[in-house]
Amino acid sequence: MAPEPCPTEGYAARLMRLIDRWDPRGILVSDAKAIAAVKLLADPPPRTSQAELATARWVYDKTVHPVLDQPIPSAFRTSSFIPMTSLAAIGLAASPGSAKAAFFWHLVYQTHSATVRYCNYDDTSRPLDLNRMLGAYAASTGAACAIGVGALRLAALFPAVRLASQAAPHIALGCAGALSTVLNNEPLLKHGAPLVDERGEPLGCHKS
Repeated sequence: MAPEPCPTEGYAARLMRLIDRWDPRGILVSDAKAIAAVKLLADPPPRTSQAELATARWVYDKTVHPVLDQPIPSAFRTSSFIPMTSLAAIGLAASPGSAKAAFFWHLVYQTHSATVRYCNYDDTSRPLDLNRMLGAYAASTGAACAIGVGALRLAALFPAVRLASQAAPHIALGCAGALSTVLNNEPLLKHGAPLVDERGEPLGCHKS
């Protein structure tokens, strides 16, 4: 298994690590290269350079599940977020006034987001609750489609709000994302996040 990040790593460093995982180049890395990075980090040969280790860490962070040490399907890696969001935005912008297109693109985007969450789930403190995840997916998809399609219907009935309705796709995505995050993380919001020490021993739960 590849080495874990230092447990004393600050919030800013962890945030930058997360943002770095959105690098779209990660979806172009093959599974074979991802597996090679896992092996190199787990048991680096004596003459491995720091540059080679840094490259392997870059590949690992963007392509490998941190708990299972298996390659994540390229279409559902965190690095697919920007390309998929851009594709959905272009699709919605290219078909203004079409309820069918709004429904289609919101369905595609929410399905992709839910699959990315499923494929990257790495919370070892609680098992994956598939029913909760499916419920959050259904609620967020329903909310996005209702806002997106509803705004188009409203604009058709009241031309005065047609200009304002152009922001509906962005509002729909934002509301759906917020709803999905809250529903998927309800146990953490209710009970707090488990804390462990450097040896992995439980220290309790933190509520903020």
